[in-house]
Amino acid sequence: PTEATPLRAPPADGAAGSYRPCGCAVRQRASAVWLVVLAVMLAIASCEMCYTTLPSVLPTLRHYTGSEAVVTLLPGIGTAGRALGKASQILVTYAVGGTMTLVAALSVGGVATLCFPIGGIGIYAVCWFVANFCAAHVWGASTRVAANWVDERYQGRAFAGLGVAGDS
Repeated sequence: PTEATPLRAPPADGAAGSYRPCGCAVRQRASAVWLVVLAVMLAIASCEMCYTTLPSVLPTLRHYTGSEAVVTLLPGIGTAGRALGKASQILVTYAVGGTMTLVAALSVGGVATLCFPIGGIGIYAVCWFVANFCAAHVWGASTRVAANWVDERYQGRAFAGLGVAGDS
């Protein structure tokens, strides 16, 4: 089964490693669901960190770089990255799938966030754009995963949990 085959029902062939959440072969349905829940939680935490960190670090960045451009450039770059990410999230999630989009958002966005403090204004701008672009894909991918992999009787709770977890 792939993402198009929801985790709501057991695998048809019953073979080991039939579930493939996030590209990993998993034998048990419960383990597959927990792996996806972990990916969704990490992605939402990453998304929220990306959106709330900048206001607290701008004064420090201005102090260390000695440039006022940091204060005016980074919020605009982040907004552009988020806008482009929101515009492309439907196409990316449809083409690649929800779980792979979450894995990519976590991986690429995480690397961009880690690389953010190593350079000057140019590196700050590129990394902040990429981190916001990736964070914008979290909500669409999370809702696709929840719609496909959560039992019908728990979908209301799953979407409520996504709504409470973040405003993305």
